[in-house]
Amino acid sequence: ESDIDRALEEARRLARGTNPLLVASGDKAIFRGPPEGFIAYRTAGRFLVAYADPVGPAGSERELLAAFLELAAALDRDVILYQITPALLPVAHDFGFTFFKLGEEAIVDLERFDLKGNKAKSWRHAINSVEKEGGRFEVVPGSTLPPLLPDLREVSDDWLKDKHVVEKRFSLGRFDERYLLRFPCALVRDAGGLLVGFANLLEGPPGTELSIDLMRYSGRRQEIAGLHGVMDYLFLRLMQHGKERGYSRFNLGMAPLASVGEERWARPFERLAHLFFRHGEHWYNYQGLRRYKEKFDPTWEPRYMAYQRPWDWPLASTTTAALIAGGWRALLFPGGERA
Repeated sequence: ESDIDRALEEARRLARGTNPLLVASGDKAIFRGPPEGFIAYRTAGRFLVAYADPVGPAGSERELLAAFLELAAALDRDVILYQITPALLPVAHDFGFTFFKLGEEAIVDLERFDLKGNKAKSWRHAINSVEKEGGRFEVVPGSTLPPLLPDLREVSDDWLKDKHVVEKRFSLGRFDERYLLRFPCALVRDAGGLLVGFANLLEGPPGTELSIDLMRYSGRRQEIAGLHGVMDYLFLRLMQHGKERGYSRFNLGMAPLASVGEERWARPFERLAHLFFRHGEHWYNYQGLRRYKEKFDPTWEPRYMAYQRPWDWPLASTTTAALIAGGWRALLFPGGERA
């Protein structure tokens, strides 16, 4: 717990975004470099899989990554860098990594975000339709969550059941009480106080990025409360909240495989990924997820996976996919017991 506390303090002070805050999920090892900073990673097969960019003072990424590669060599492991930003590519390139574009993160510019004007008419309607029925939004600190945890878990369980999915790992948080208590939480209630949905807030360094990890709502409770469009409402109120708190951007998360392999000059692996994006809706709603996030008028920033040898792509991709799914069985049967 103390190691996580230290890593969170550094991430809130030194990180360029909010992804490194997922070190709080407790499912990663923490590699430390001098004088401060860290890389969060997991061991999977013959790989050490590092998540997000290294966290440290500006310019320390090269030193941190070099030390991490030395650790991997001493353990006879190879390294995968997962969901890294374009800013890290020059450093990773100098260490001989090969890159695969995973997709793009949707980033809303909060300085331009405004609920006024004709362009925001649909956003105002989404907010008014919920609040006219008595819905309300609030943000509470993690320290006040313990009495709410049974309610939050019931909402989370309803969401997992409705979506026919099981909890993910590594690049996504899961419903874990210790994890949730480390962050503020946004709540949506009906007029009688019934909890309908929630999201935990990931707050980057002041003036930078605000994001969420778990965002869950109960369809059953929505019907009881007579509220509809709770997810749109929660996103819009969170953006407004972030702007009022002085954050410059709101991260809506990844659209996997978005804009991967579209160009005729793309590498064969990326063209294969593009086929999944175009025709893989049976397994995963790739295009629907991208279309949903587009309604908030984001800019799209690429995220990459890096691996040490070009021929590692198939094993690196399946290894990280199994790591996120929670194991090979969960990867092959994502609906859990239903599958």
